Amino acid sequence: MKILLSLVLLSCLFGCVDKSKETTVAPSSQGYILKHDQGTVFPNSDSSIIVKASPELGSQNDITIVQKVKPGKGTGLHYHTDVDEIFYVIEGNGTAVIGNKSYNIEAGDFIFIPKNLDHKIRKYDSTGILKIVFFMDKPGLLEFFKQRHKQFYVDKMPMTLEDLNKVAEKYGTHFKSLN
Repeated sequence: MKILLSLVLLSCLFGCVDKSKETTVAPSSQGYILKHDQGTVFPNSDSSIIVKASPELGSQNDITIVQKVKPGKGTGLHYHTDVDEIFYVIEGNGTAVIGNKSYNIEAGDFIFIPKNLDHKIRKYDSTGILKIVFFMDKPGLLEFFKQRHKQFYVDKMPMTLEDLNKVAEKYGTHFKSLN
């Protein structure tokens, strides 16, 4: 957990920029420094996702992702059956739903979500962006992001809630809504 908290602080120094294609930084078992536009990038129309730590980048036990959420966008209501999730808000403001409560969130806020608790993060208003960094100690979940990105944003196939859960449930995640 101390490592994750240290990464929160370090990751807050990095940003997320839109890219026209996925890019990858070579893995390293000796540590590395990524500039704001480096990592594995999954651009899409709703937000841009840049993976800062993963098994492909040298991490054995977690993933760290910076996400820039556009106005009116965010995650659907979901939970993870076997992993806690930590968010840190880098920029902007939005809404976090945790369990049955809704919270306004803004830059500097820290969000902890234990496994099996419903949650979602959204940018409801029409101004600016919501930039967050999130951490999970289940590196295999990155495969969910890759499959979802390919189906929805590369192949441009519509995704129903049932379609999303066919992919998500392989990785211990269950969605209750698409938004």
